[in-house]
Amino acid sequence: HFYKRHKNKQTQMDESSSDDCDVVVVGGGLSGLAAARTLIQHDSSLRVTLLEANDRLGGRVLSVNIEEDEKGKRFDLGAHWVGRSQSNIMSLLEEFNIRMLPQFLAGTKVMQTGGGKVRTYNSVLPNVGSWLALLDLGWTLSKLEKLASKVNILDPYGSKGGSELDAITVHSWVKSNSRYAAVKDILTAAFRCTFGVDPSQMSMLFFLTVSKSAGGVEVLFESTEGSGQEFTVENGTASIVESIAQDIEKDVNILLGQAVNTVEQNDDGSICIMTSAGRIMKCRRMIVCVPPTQQAKIMWAPAMPSKKKFAMQSSQMGLLIKFLAVYPKPYWKEMGYSGEIVSNGGTPVSQDCEGSPICITFDDSHENGFALVGFIGGKLAVQWAEKSQKLMEDAILDHLAECFGSWAYENTSLTIKNWATEPFIEGSPICVPNVGTMQAFAALRTPVGNIHFGGTEAATAWIGYMEGAVQSGTRAALEVLQHIKPQSLSATELMELQKYSSKQSPVPEDSPPLSKWTLLAPLLCVTGIVVAFNLRDKWSHCFIPFR
Repeated sequence: HFYKRHKNKQTQMDESSSDDCDVVVVGGGLSGLAAARTLIQHDSSLRVTLLEANDRLGGRVLSVNIEEDEKGKRFDLGAHWVGRSQSNIMSLLEEFNIRMLPQFLAGTKVMQTGGGKVRTYNSVLPNVGSWLALLDLGWTLSKLEKLASKVNILDPYGSKGGSELDAITVHSWVKSNSRYAAVKDILTAAFRCTFGVDPSQMSMLFFLTVSKSAGGVEVLFESTEGSGQEFTVENGTASIVESIAQDIEKDVNILLGQAVNTVEQNDDGSICIMTSAGRIMKCRRMIVCVPPTQQAKIMWAPAMPSKKKFAMQSSQMGLLIKFLAVYPKPYWKEMGYSGEIVSNGGTPVSQDCEGSPICITFDDSHENGFALVGFIGGKLAVQWAEKSQKLMEDAILDHLAECFGSWAYENTSLTIKNWATEPFIEGSPICVPNVGTMQAFAALRTPVGNIHFGGTEAATAWIGYMEGAVQSGTRAALEVLQHIKPQSLSATELMELQKYSSKQSPVPEDSPPLSKWTLLAPLLCVTGIVVAFNLRDKWSHCFIPFR
């Protein structure tokens, strides 16, 4: 990024050649698009400019045609699933008449845990090697659900036990609360796919916060009814981005290739923005909808408040490598498989990698194309990202063949997307705060002067998902409107904003369960007093000293 400096001191921008507008939205992902759309829906006379650093809109949403035939199915290389509990996304899908498909789950599933042993199962209960391990998995998930339910989503660190939970990793907690390696392996695979990091890299409090924002741990991880991976989008999730962009293109000035590197907030409240392409924008309000790791690369003048700066700088972007193996026909369905694999990495196939690459796979087929979608995440993604394309392709197909059979080599194409190389994102799917830094997490969504903040990391519902992106972008736009067009807001919207601005009362602590002695002790005391009162005349002389 380019910074404008003179003798190590910031110089004031030349505003004489700037483009003036009411609001500048930084970031052309779902959050930024939702923010821009909300603004013009409330007042179409507003002059809104959207700046996107990349040469495309969508951010962490990316759909591509794998085959040369443009009529073929588009596949998602970025954000992939939606669920009925995600109200904002579901509303957009309904409004733009975008069709959803239930995630295919019927058939035999593959579980690879405990040293690479491949097991299969057909029920809703995974095959983890023993009934005791299965009970341990259920007990562990139950304890996680209970902890997540107690988190105050607006102030996680202020929740009961928040500071203690923030001081330990998920790995440490699971190690202390689960006896079976298979349970640890299943949770590791889920974490690598969902967050792009290993459990050893995540604060327990942050995990519980994300779980609470989604409605629970199992809702977050599962693909069943009501969960986060319930539906796929027929023509790719990029169709949501394209629909919003087409809806606002007449009212919003969308500029691509404009990476923001300097933001100057003046004493009169106006904001000047400079991009790496040399463009200068001047506006009344600004909405920032890029990941915290990218916010930290911008020069802010004056500097961001300490807590906000700390929140930006203490985050790391997870790493996912996503692949799509396309086949001429759905071999797995013909053999009775669902296409689902959950693996802890299996048997190591490279000296520098701890295991085979795949963490999780699902069926991603459509009438116009048959494919398996899979993920390499966390520590394995970092290790495999260093390998050559050929070595990674061979390892993926070998791993699929190990779990499904030799037909895995019959693919017509194999597309691999390493999100670490994506410009201006540099990872996926979510920025994860470092362990012990959650005291500043809520500051990610706190406005600074006339600058407001969106992005899925600043959400309070479905953090890290498309739903969180839309929710946070909408919330940031409503904050702006409250200042510049308050008359355009409904009573419901004002109440929603009040939820974020008012100081939240602490989450009440659960009362400990009543024991039998809690009830018996007062009864015994009262009985003793009554007996002593009735016998006072007969025995009182025993308590009078001799004279």
